[in-house]
Amino acid sequence: MGAMLTADERLALLAAVDKKVGPALKEAKAEACAQLMERCAEDGTDRRAVTVGGEKVGTVGVSYAKARPVILDAPAAIECLRGMGLTEEVPAKGWEDAFTAVAGTVVAKDTGEAVDWAAWEPERPKGASVRIGEPQKVLDAFGARLSDGGPLALLEGGAE
Repeated sequence: MGAMLTADERLALLAAVDKKVGPALKEAKAEACAQLMERCAEDGTDRRAVTVGGEKVGTVGVSYAKARPVILDAPAAIECLRGMGLTEEVPAKGWEDAFTAVAGTVVAKDTGEAVDWAAWEPERPKGASVRIGEPQKVLDAFGARLSDGGPLALLEGGAE
């Protein structure tokens, strides 16, 4: 049995394999979906099996948008919806850019007036990202460890 991978080795190997395989997978999925969408338009077929050696291993399927009304006359629709209580008012996108913080207080940039209806939220971590270098560099770093069954065998705990 080959050596177990460290967490960093596993991450690097998976990222390298994904970079090499990911674009081809995306292309293959897009091709399968496009073919099914054409067939759906022609004869209504909305799913098909993905087979390997005659065995079903997956499905390609069409998803449907829910049927719904579409507004053709916005002013008339707003008037009607307002009367039904089905409208809402929301701040314009980017409203935050009109304000800044002065000593922890929210202040309007154009007037310098403090506002009491908002609080300043300080910068905080919201996520993390992983960046792995060139796939070939990663694969080369594994060297002979990849020879006994390739990346998949190594990811599954080594080769016998």
